[in-house]
Amino acid sequence: MIDIVCSDLDSTISNSQHRHHLTPPHEQRHVDAAWYDFAMASGEDTVMEGMAQTLRLLRFPLAIISGRSIEAYDITMKWLHEKAGLYPDFLWLKRPQDPVDNAEQKITKIEKLRKMGYNPILMFEDWPRVAQAIQEATGVPTVCVNPMYDDKALNLLIPEDPAAADKT
Repeated sequence: MIDIVCSDLDSTISNSQHRHHLTPPHEQRHVDAAWYDFAMASGEDTVMEGMAQTLRLLRFPLAIISGRSIEAYDITMKWLHEKAGLYPDFLWLKRPQDPVDNAEQKITKIEKLRKMGYNPILMFEDWPRVAQAIQEATGVPTVCVNPMYDDKALNLLIPEDPAAADKT
């Protein structure tokens, strides 16, 4: 098996703080279409340099697994190459048929990597609940990344229902 590192994208590698005002209302966060504007504005994200540098220094194949909409695939790949200096072996963005739950989607993709002959050795994720679920379900050590956003930005993201706190 080939060792591979996995990472989330929004608020893990990319600083999405400038687009938090596009986060859908709590009652619409389970609807994929509600995230379109949020995803399409991702080309303007800044790089979380510490995380991007960590991924470059690890020098392992890289799988990016994100709840970001597949509609932003081209924007995302261009951003990864030109701004973050990352060339992932896999970029899996959320498709309409993927599980709604962010943790479940990422767990499913980690299991897919295993079936493809890869050995996920590490995962980076910004949502604590998702990080914990991934580690418990897959056994992959998961680092919970703190994007260091200010309190105002976090108030836009923290849902009324903590179980829904993992869409981005």
